[in-house]
Amino acid sequence: SSWHQAVYTADAGNVYLYIDGVQVLSSTITSWSGTSRWPTNGVNFGRDNNNSMYFFRGKMGPIKVYNTKLSPTDVKQNFNAVRGRYGL
Repeated sequence: SSWHQAVYTADAGNVYLYIDGVQVLSSTITSWSGTSRWPTNGVNFGRDNNNSMYFFRGKMGPIKVYNTKLSPTDVKQNFNAVRGRYGL
């Protein structure tokens, strides 16, 4: 029942998750080859790649994809730029 901004970003060896501009998770990538189990599928937001019957049941705001890793400052700046639209 509440809006939240979720940001997932990665570099050569780590992944990071931010919720509402605050880092809540970081993890080291230990064995990912850089390829998908579904190399011919497109990118899906709000749908399970394993089963096309499973969809996110809620509302999503705009989705942005960047071609670079966002820094913590970038994430916080982006959150602060749109938080008022969603009452955050």
